[in-house]
Amino acid sequence: MQRPPLSGETSLSNSDSPPPELRGTAASCDDSGRIAEVLRDDLGLLTGRPERFDEVVDPPDRPKFASFLEAAVARHPSFNCSLRVLLQARVETLCFGATSTEGRIVIFAARDRASLAQLHDALMGTAPNQPENPVPMLLEPAEQRPQRAEQDRALYNDLSRLNNELAVTQRRLIKANSLLDRANRELRAFYESLHVGIFRADATGRIEQANQRFCVLTGTSIPDHWLSRVHPADSEIVHKLWRETIGRGSGFDSVHRQMIDGGLSKYVEMKAVALRDEHDKTTGIVGVAEDVSERLLAEEHAREIARYSAIQGLTGGLAHNLNNIMAILLSTADELCDELSPEHPAHKMATMNLKATERAADLTHRLLIYSGRDARVSERRTEIDTVMTAILQRPMPDSYNFIVKLGAAGAAISINEKLFRETIQELISNAEAAMPEGGAIDVSTTLEVDGTDPSRTVVVVALEDHGIGMDANTLRRAKEPFFTTREVGQGMGLGLSLADGAARMARGSLTLRSQVGRGTTAELRFPVVS
Repeated sequence: MQRPPLSGETSLSNSDSPPPELRGTAASCDDSGRIAEVLRDDLGLLTGRPERFDEVVDPPDRPKFASFLEAAVARHPSFNCSLRVLLQARVETLCFGATSTEGRIVIFAARDRASLAQLHDALMGTAPNQPENPVPMLLEPAEQRPQRAEQDRALYNDLSRLNNELAVTQRRLIKANSLLDRANRELRAFYESLHVGIFRADATGRIEQANQRFCVLTGTSIPDHWLSRVHPADSEIVHKLWRETIGRGSGFDSVHRQMIDGGLSKYVEMKAVALRDEHDKTTGIVGVAEDVSERLLAEEHAREIARYSAIQGLTGGLAHNLNNIMAILLSTADELCDELSPEHPAHKMATMNLKATERAADLTHRLLIYSGRDARVSERRTEIDTVMTAILQRPMPDSYNFIVKLGAAGAAISINEKLFRETIQELISNAEAAMPEGGAIDVSTTLEVDGTDPSRTVVVVALEDHGIGMDANTLRRAKEPFFTTREVGQGMGLGLSLADGAARMARGSLTLRSQVGRGTTAELRFPVVS
């Protein structure tokens, strides 16, 4: 039995019922979705006479329906939109489409896309109030569907190909990023393993990147603060050079001291160059820093050795010639004293001449010892503690307190005993001169294993005073012949040079350690002989 038409519904055909594929629902709505006229309702979707089309849409899909309606109003593509609806007390999914005319929206609903297309064709071809100029983008004619399907397949294939290419490119990019990350880690590890500091600064001179070695060399945990750790004595010139590097884009080359923990400092050599762009504008600075303390110390040591060698050579040549002259003068003065009777008026002058010549000969002998040209230095064997005991038993000024610790009993060295006595007496005299008001003088002898040859034993003779001490420049020149800090007439400056020469002739050494205001330690080291 044929269903009577709904109120306002227009019958499209005289047949009892439409074919199954034509079953669907259509209604004319305003722009807000309010139903103005039901054109067809074979599905029974609008049986309850809703005022708005979205009332039959399942609530979760109503936002989607609102977007669908908005697209239809704006005449955007809105065909074959799947929405869930409340159909006869159950939820079903229908395909929706829409077309627009002036002030009205015609909404179609069917169970599949094909039915939706046929419903549109049938309705728009038979409805009495057919919309004029429907939007052509909603439903293409049936003869265009195969072409449309082929275009869709081609588009799908193109999208698949592009997606595959994108996936390949993404995998390559991931691999390249991994390789770049590994290269960066290896490069960073290489920078950190270098014994030199590496840094990079911006155009203003602020350090942007540096390895850990740079921080260690500059004595700061923040690389940008390296200028604040420059030694005060070098700060002015270093700041000036750095400003010129930044302002003019010139090179930076400096050897200066950097303050490190504990108030110590180290010599650092820094070299840097400016980076420039295509407009010759400075864009940054890169450079290296290196600890050159040991190198400078070795160079200074080499210069000292060369200087001492020159002084010893000059002193030895002069002393050798003077020794020959002194031998003649001494012989002549001695003969003159023998020939003149004590009552002779010239006898006193001859005696004075003999004593002066002997004094000059003694000085020449000391110079020969310093230069290493006196073969009598090591002509006999001397027991250290025995001689030290004899020396320290002589009368000493009451203002000096000698603290004696002798620990080399039986140990002997190859040196002339008289010369060894003179050496110790000169060291004691220097210690007393360093403490004019008196004080304690520590004297000790010890046996040690030779640091350069463990099979040998050395005896160490040390004298330590607590006097005025020496600064670095005085300490550096203290062993030179005729160098003295005493006033004129109080010494000739041959005491330490005698001790130094005697130690070297006995295959030993003399070491001086001193600090201003804390005293001086003189340390003689001799190899022990059997």
